[in-house]
Amino acid sequence: MPRAPTRNTRPWFRSGKQKNTQLQRPLRCKFAAVFFFNATFSALFFSEHEALPQVMMKRRKKARSGLDFSQPRDSHERSIVLVDQHPLREAAGQEAQELLREVDRLHAVLNEFDRTIQPNYERWESQNLAPLLEEERQLEYKISELQSDIDLAEAEAFFKDSDPYQIFKKAEAEREAAKSAQHENDTDRSDASAQAEAESQAQYEREAQFSEEEQAFRIYVRLSTGLEPDALSEYQYGRLFEEYRAWRKKADSIKKITRKKTTDIPTQIKEIYRILVRRLHPDASKFGSHSQARTLWHELQRAYGAHDLEQLEVLLAITDLHENGTASRSTIFHIRKVANKMKRTASSLKSRLGEVQKTQAWIFWHAKDREKAGLKIRRSVERRIREARSYLATLDAEIEGWKLQSERQRPAKKTLKKQEPPLPLKRKASPKIKKMDAPEQSTFDF
Repeated sequence: MPRAPTRNTRPWFRSGKQKNTQLQRPLRCKFAAVFFFNATFSALFFSEHEALPQVMMKRRKKARSGLDFSQPRDSHERSIVLVDQHPLREAAGQEAQELLREVDRLHAVLNEFDRTIQPNYERWESQNLAPLLEEERQLEYKISELQSDIDLAEAEAFFKDSDPYQIFKKAEAEREAAKSAQHENDTDRSDASAQAEAESQAQYEREAQFSEEEQAFRIYVRLSTGLEPDALSEYQYGRLFEEYRAWRKKADSIKKITRKKTTDIPTQIKEIYRILVRRLHPDASKFGSHSQARTLWHELQRAYGAHDLEQLEVLLAITDLHENGTASRSTIFHIRKVANKMKRTASSLKSRLGEVQKTQAWIFWHAKDREKAGLKIRRSVERRIREARSYLATLDAEIEGWKLQSERQRPAKKTLKKQEPPLPLKRKASPKIKKMDAPEQSTFDF
């Protein structure tokens, strides 16, 4: 009977000491060979390149000395740092207040132009330059019409190789026909509108005799059935009216049951809204006389309707800066937001003011001697009229040239003289032909 193998007979089941010694022998040989090869190669290589180790040392990165602040690092400190906001608030409030003053000044200048300067200049124009301006308008209208017809004639003549004068006359006739048709349509429309207005007035007077409920019922009948309530019989009218009452009563009861409760407005929004209403309402506050009061009032209503707390805070900061010069209730963020908003408003107002300062009304109003300024304006209008007349004469000459060219190209009609009908020819008498004797009978017999 064979003997069973004892434990640890295989080399991988031997004790740890034997296992390590047997496994480490080939590894030691490998390490020794690699070390010998590396030492030999390095000795041979560095003997030829003696300066290479120094270059390699220079290329090595220097060790960082001290702290590196090139990239921010997250701080693990969680302590509270107290910051004095008073200087920051003063600087932000001063900047916003200066911008508010600039916006107020620009608003005042533009309001003066819209309410005083422009109306007075238009009044002066109507008193002194009305005939000249009317003539200039008529000349401009004639030039625009002729220019459009000439452009049309030139384009069509170029592409179709036809007579431009005939095309021009056709376009002119079509324009006149369109004018007459438009005039007739305007008169017909005015008559129809007057008639419709009279009918609607009579209808309104008839409907005013009924109660509000019955008026709503009559409108409902017209919209739903397309019938006129007066065309119904008394029985049909009464039955439909009772059905309408029952339907309205049921609809109102359902609406009361299913009506959703409005969401509660936050208390902070209500408080800010009350403060701003007292400041911005035109009838209850001195702030209503301010140039921006109307704009701020509309912004307040939009912000409150949308429950926009951020916009309400901005409006509160604006009103605080106007009244007290400081925004003690607002944060620095809202004060700076007011400053940015005022910057945008001031830039837009400055661009509009630059356009206004180039107008004749502004130049005339701010002139030192308005009589000389008025004479200058009159001369400029007269010069424009002369230029318009010369340009109109040029267009007329061009049309006249087309007309002459068209007449030359048109073939002339040959006029034939009336000739008398030719006389009938007299026939000559035909000569008398002697009758020949009958031929003798042939002697040939067949």
